[in-house]
Amino acid sequence: MNKIKEDILSLRAQARAARYLALKTWEKEQDKDRQMDNVTSFVLGIAVALIVGIGYQIHILGAL
Repeated sequence: MNKIKEDILSLRAQARAARYLALKTWEKEQDKDRQMDNVTSFVLGIAVALIVGIGYQIHILGAL
């Protein structure tokens, strides 16, 4: 009976460790995705600002 209890506790500990490792792996992937999203947003923001700025200059120069 005692052996069975030890086996159950061992299985529970292994399951807990596996869940912890899976959670840490998922968190790392989320951090990478978040970083890529931030870089993409920054680059696209700069591109839009340049396009709007160039369009405004063309509008001003065309009006002269």
